[in-house]
Amino acid sequence: MFKDMTAALSMLRGLPNATKGMQEGARRSHEALEAARCVGTAGAGMIKVTFAGTRKCLAVEVDPALWAQPPVVAGDLLRTAINDGLEQVGRVEAQQQAALLQGMMGELPGLLSKLRGGSGSGDLR
Repeated sequence: MFKDMTAALSMLRGLPNATKGMQEGARRSHEALEAARCVGTAGAGMIKVTFAGTRKCLAVEVDPALWAQPPVVAGDLLRTAINDGLEQVGRVEAQQQAALLQGMMGELPGLLSKLRGGSGSGDLR
């Protein structure tokens, strides 16, 4: 059982503050995604598609020389640029999620230590 019920109750009283911290971390993560910019390119830069980290398409730039090509070429390059941009967004999302999870998990050892009465061992005896 818990070595120190007072410490356990104190930790439980602090959970609302911990929840606020997690919400703040999620808000900051979302803001970072909104501010992130990922540019997918194709055709040696003939097409550039810019995405926010939230997967919103912000801009499409097309080199006028592309219009001299058959339409199927423009379509293929556009698809490639979109996929390139979305792959970059996926990497940014993964980095943000990892940072958010690391921040949340950083609190766990301290909480467990309080539950154990500061013993430092990994199990709750």
